This record gives sequence, structure tokens and C-alpha cells, in this order.
Amino acid sequence: MGNAWLSLKQYDQAIESYQRALSASPKNAEILLNLGLAYREKNQIEAAIATFESAIQANKGFKEAYDNLGNLYLKLGQHQKGLEVIRRGSGFIRFNLGRGFSIL
Repeated sequence: MGNAWLSLKQYDQAIESYQRALSASPKNAEILLNLGLAYREKNQIEAAIATFESAIQANKGFKEAYDNLGNLYLKLGQHQKGLEVIRRGSGFIRFNLGRGFSIL
């Protein structure tokens, strides 16, 4: 349900659905990632950062969580921190340029 609400930009409902799902599976990295995306879209930046970090803790190899966290730091102007997070996750830099990704 959370993904459906997220695609409809109904962020409060998406967050509620993901939180319910996490109560049954608290270390599910996919749910944490999607919850972080909902927080980010709702402009709850601190919650998004904490949730992306939890997704990384749940799955150390979860490149998408690293990319989202790193790109969030880049968006906030924390360039060095953003690049470090992205490198940690994938070994290369993948920037979200609005219409896709570019790789350095």
C-alpha cells in the first residue's frame, strides 16, 4: 500500500503504511528506503536522513540507500559528505541530475 500512496503523492498515507509494515519487519531495508523517500518528498529531511541510514544499517550493500542519502546531502549543499556516502555504497559517484543519473 505504501508504494501506491507514494506514487499518488499521498505522503502521509504512504508514511503510515510503511510504518505499519516496519512494525512487522523492522529491519526490512526496502521498506526503510521507501519510507525515507516519502519523508524526503514531504520535506522531512531529518527523518529521511535517519531512515536512509537505518536502511544502510539493515543492508550494508544497499546501493540505492547510499545513493539516495548521498544525493540528499548533495542537495543540502553538503557536497563532501554526499560524495563520501555515494562512494561508500558503490565505489563510484552517481549524481541525480533531474532527468536521470550521470556517473563519474
